[in-house]
Amino acid sequence: MSEENKNTQLKPAGDLESKTVFHNLRLAATLFKNFTEEFRGLDEDEIEKYIEKDSEGGPLEFKDELYALGTDYVRLDSLLEARVPGKKNECVRIRFNIETQVHTSPGYSLADRAQMYAAMLLATQNKESKGRDKYRNLKKSYTIWICPRGPESLDGQIFPFGMVPHNGSPEELGFSSLMEIVFVFPGKPVKDSEDKSVTDLLSIIFSGESAEARQSKITDKYNITLDLLSLMEVEHFTDWGLEIRQDAYDEGLADGKAKGEAEGKAKGKVEGMAKAVLGISKRLNCSIEESAEIAEVPEDMMEEVLKAVKILLKN
Repeated sequence: MSEENKNTQLKPAGDLESKTVFHNLRLAATLFKNFTEEFRGLDEDEIEKYIEKDSEGGPLEFKDELYALGTDYVRLDSLLEARVPGKKNECVRIRFNIETQVHTSPGYSLADRAQMYAAMLLATQNKESKGRDKYRNLKKSYTIWICPRGPESLDGQIFPFGMVPHNGSPEELGFSSLMEIVFVFPGKPVKDSEDKSVTDLLSIIFSGESAEARQSKITDKYNITLDLLSLMEVEHFTDWGLEIRQDAYDEGLADGKAKGEAEGKAKGKVEGMAKAVLGISKRLNCSIEESAEIAEVPEDMMEEVLKAVKILLKN
């Protein structure tokens, strides 16, 4: 695959930056403990021993995170791997994919996308083994979807899904689920809450407070020290960052719609999108292309919207 093709498949800046906050061994161990049956019941110190580490002692981020899917490519937010506790066979491992998803209603079923990712994590292991080994050494795969701004009715809830037999499973089949999906809705943090759940921890990480305030709370409450830079980077996902983006989007769209009444709905929509993209770019200090992805400009409008942005920049 050419570098040009790779670059065209990059995710929005916020998605890429969410990787760094999860590149923390204790935080990864906490997520493993709460979201996988293999590590449930173990303490974080024990779990850390099983997580694959890089040269600096942090959780290893796999480099083969860009997957071919037909003619497109999918770049995963974060892909970690760990040995399974109590198993002597070094091939018995699990893969742990963490996705941070702002929009829970992106115009398609997020659950369908999660299932595609889970299947992809399993299917792409073919390249790692040959012959019968590719079936013997399959790694169980978890894909975790953290949704900081989901519907309020889902705040604080966790929804795990896996493959289960509908009518029992004969022992001879040796069935076990190799694909697990977990949706997590942290919601907004509750002030002065004594709750020490994983959803409370995630709600603090993605809250609208300053990086310093979040770092202090997480260290004091959970004994997890996240670096300030990683906390600053995920401000794209916080209430503050989202509200700025939403304000810019709404303002631009409203203005475009107002003009559209006189100039035609199609042109008004393009101008509205263009104003939203320009507003996001200025407020979040990111490129026009990144802003267009954040604003979720439809592909069939992208060229017109970018042209309209250039016109606005000249005026």
